[in-house]
Amino acid sequence: MPPKLEGIVVPLLTPFTRDTDEFDAPAYRKLIDYLLGAGVHAIIANAATSEFNSLDEAERYSAAEVAVEQAAGRLPVLVGAGSPATRHSIRWAKHAEAIGADGLLVMPPYYGTCSLDSIVAHYAAISDATPLPIMVYNAPYAAHVLLTPADLERIASVANVPWVKLTTGVLEHVTLIRERMGDRIAIFEGVDSLAFPSMALGSCGWVAGTANMIPELAVELWRLVHVQGNLPGARALHERINPLHELSRDSGIYFALGKEVCRLRGYPLGATRRPWPELTEAQRAHAFELARDLGLVAEAAAGA
Repeated sequence: MPPKLEGIVVPLLTPFTRDTDEFDAPAYRKLIDYLLGAGVHAIIANAATSEFNSLDEAERYSAAEVAVEQAAGRLPVLVGAGSPATRHSIRWAKHAEAIGADGLLVMPPYYGTCSLDSIVAHYAAISDATPLPIMVYNAPYAAHVLLTPADLERIASVANVPWVKLTTGVLEHVTLIRERMGDRIAIFEGVDSLAFPSMALGSCGWVAGTANMIPELAVELWRLVHVQGNLPGARALHERINPLHELSRDSGIYFALGKEVCRLRGYPLGATRRPWPELTEAQRAHAFELARDLGLVAEAAAGA
């Protein structure tokens, strides 16, 4: 049986040393402990938010291993196994199984557009190669294909898929997937700015890239919807944090913004890797203002 998964699932930012641009395992461990202390429900190593495409093979292995070791069974750890090639995804998946991960995050093959038959076969092959459960990452921005609820049902009929992450912007899919599949698949929103309406419609949680910056607020949003049923309160919190979501979509600064706010909170994660840009001074000032208004700026970072 797959682990029960709900709530706030954080695709981890990957820290790099500023002087040598290497994977910074000590900073990664501190980030994980900080997120666990804030009450998040699961983490994912080597996701899109992790800049996984800029990691070499050894770094992907190391990041997954450190995440599983640092979590130490305190919460589920998923590992991204995305690749344009099925054989590579299977390699990442088998490594995740060997180190004790709890599941996988897998998008359809990217770089070019595969037929639905090829996508279904991709997931079936990964599932046949490992018993780890798979979260389908429905990401048309990357895979150039939008998986419909019917497509997801077909994939789940041949692969061990108890979860789906919707980074589609199509809120209607939450209702349509629930109508088709009921409790057979747990739905997680992947568009940060849609977390509140998606959960109000019935998604069980949020794969929250911005939760690297605001884990306690992300957890509170989930609790307001799913524990307290307080939709007015959840809407008010959504409106408070949404400016940060909107800034993260500006000019490709998603990674840099996350790392800057984490730095302001006392968890420096280094720089992004090219081609992703660093923040401009104006963007850095805007990030500081938003973080300050949300009460996120650590005293030691306020004057830095």
